[in-house]
Amino acid sequence: MYFHSPTRSITNSSMDHQALLKTTQIAILTAIGNCRNVSVSIGSPFFQRCCMLPGKMLIVKAHFKSSGFVANMKIGEVARKAGVRTSAIRFYEKAGVLPPAARQNGQRRYAADAERQLAVIEFARKAGFTVGEIKLLFHGFRKNAPASARWARLARKKYHEMNIQIARLKDMQKLLKKSMNCHCASLDACGRILLSQRETVSRRVQRPPLPYRPASR
Repeated sequence: MYFHSPTRSITNSSMDHQALLKTTQIAILTAIGNCRNVSVSIGSPFFQRCCMLPGKMLIVKAHFKSSGFVANMKIGEVARKAGVRTSAIRFYEKAGVLPPAARQNGQRRYAADAERQLAVIEFARKAGFTVGEIKLLFHGFRKNAPASARWARLARKKYHEMNIQIARLKDMQKLLKKSMNCHCASLDACGRILLSQRETVSRRVQRPPLPYRPASR
């Protein structure tokens, strides 16, 4: 990578030339200083390279939208590899599940990790997670939280919710079976029967319990 100033240029062979391709934002600030040393601080999601030149200080900050890989895949290619529609990828970006894609000539560009993120999203969706819950899976924990802890916490809650839904579905199945055995000539007749059954159940619930009588010897 090359750092240019009005007076001289410096070539840093130890830096990966491809890092520039992964940046989505570069800011150069100048100030008065002397060239002494070079300090490098590398850490996701920000990479900072500082170099003091005679009379100039160049600071280059690179923001990585996708860490670890060059963003060079078009949205159609990512969609094909991940087995999803391009509209789904745009939706996940808009919902905040996926990070905003890098742009090249106005077109979205994705790194290889986007394909893996989409695989996780599709698995979670098929498991019944909502978009909001999938967003929590990716962004609702501390950055160093392991995937196992993320899945465990969200899956337990979802599993409990599904048990409640299953119980409701079973009740609905019973009502559907009952409706298939209907022999009423009109819905009005159905209404009279249903009201009669409700009153019967209500009387059973309100009936006071029988007094306790010890057995005679």
